Amino acid sequence: MQFASSRYSSQPQIGFTRRRAIALGLALAVHALLLFLLLRQVYQADMSQPMGARMSTFNVAPGPEATATEQAKKQERKSKPASPRQPKAAAVAPPEIDRPKVDAAPAPLAMILLSRRDFAASDIGKMPSRPGKQADGESGDSADAGASRPIGGGPAGQSLADADWQKRPTNAELSTYMPKGARVDGWGLIACQTIERYGVDNCHELGESPRGSGLARAVRLAAWQFKVRPPRINGRAQMGAWVRIRIDYTQSLIKER
Repeated sequence: MQFASSRYSSQPQIGFTRRRAIALGLALAVHALLLFLLLRQVYQADMSQPMGARMSTFNVAPGPEATATEQAKKQERKSKPASPRQPKAAAVAPPEIDRPKVDAAPAPLAMILLSRRDFAASDIGKMPSRPGKQADGESGDSADAGASRPIGGGPAGQSLADADWQKRPTNAELSTYMPKGARVDGWGLIACQTIERYGVDNCHELGESPRGSGLARAVRLAAWQFKVRPPRINGRAQMGAWVRIRIDYTQSLIKER
């Protein structure tokens, strides 16, 4: 009876030991599998890198011969005297080039240009004359009294400005058109329209003294040589405006004004 009891009591102990051995074996197997998988991943990652990307180490320490050669070079450098430094050449500035001065374009004249229609409308030669009205009047006054009176407007009633000479005519230019045999003092008065380049055009006789002396005609014939500035309004030249030109004649001198 005692023998049978001991056999039955040892069986549970054997079963427990066997289960522990199986569990330990499974744990070892799992760990071995995990280690295998880890090593496999590392191996595959190492194989996937190119050959040039692998790190290599080399011993670059100089040998005894290289060290001796380097020391000999240092001794040779110390024995050579230092060459004097040559001064740097001063920077030479480039020569200045004389550039020709370009004159600025002349400013255009401040003037008002008339159209053909306005120019034709201002032509006093095409306008009807007004008989009975002359510059020196038709009263019984003497020629000298008429000369001293202020000159009125143009033949068609235009307002006339006194001529502003750009270049005064010379005695030779005026004497060419003097009436033959004229030896008396007097004056001639004309009205002209200003044009480009300080010229005048469409000149008309306004009066003269003495009457019938032909001095107004002489002034009109010489007017193509006159150089007169056009009148200015608010600083602007009025191209095409009318001006009056009077030339005084003397026995020994031709005076312009």
